[in-house]
Amino acid sequence: SPNRSGIQEKEDMATVKRVMQATAVALLAASGKPHLNPAGLTALMLFATTVSSYLGMNFTGSTPFTSPSGVEKEMRRAIPVQLAALGAALVLWVAAAF
Repeated sequence: SPNRSGIQEKEDMATVKRVMQATAVALLAASGKPHLNPAGLTALMLFATTVSSYLGMNFTGSTPFTSPSGVEKEMRRAIPVQLAALGAALVLWVAAAF
């Protein structure tokens, strides 16, 4: 969209790349585990994505092009989503045992 800066678009692409990497790691981890059911696989993918996005947030604001208010806005949006995904992963992981 015309309102978005090139920096924001690069950050969005980096987020997409992290999600794809986390999904690939989860699939590789699950490939050697034939006993993993769909709920367990989904829990693993959610957990890997959540952890990778949290670790990626450690670099939020590390460039001179970001503002403190932008970093705060991003974190206010991302942390509740990360917590919800982590909670869903926990519920699915427990449900996968049954």
